[in-house]
Amino acid sequence: MNVQPHPSAVTVLPEIDRNRCNGCGICVALCPTHAVAVRDGCAVIVDADACNFCPLCETYCPQGAIGRPFTITFCTA
Repeated sequence: MNVQPHPSAVTVLPEIDRNRCNGCGICVALCPTHAVAVRDGCAVIVDADACNFCPLCETYCPQGAIGRPFTITFCTA
C-alpha cells in the first residue's frame, strides 16, 4: 500500500486511461454531479470536488477506460 501525506482525508477519484477512452461521452451523461467532461476526444475529471465517488462512470464505460486506483492517501496527523 502506498501512503502519502495529502490535504484531504481520502482520495479515490476515478482514473481515466487516455489510451482506452474513445470520447463516447457515456460517463458524462451518467455522472450525477457533472464532474466529468469530454475534452479533446477524451473523458477528464473537470470538477474533482463534485465527484461523489459513485461507480457509474467506471461501471458503464464500454472501453473499460475508467477505474479506481488502489492507492489510498491519508492526511498526516
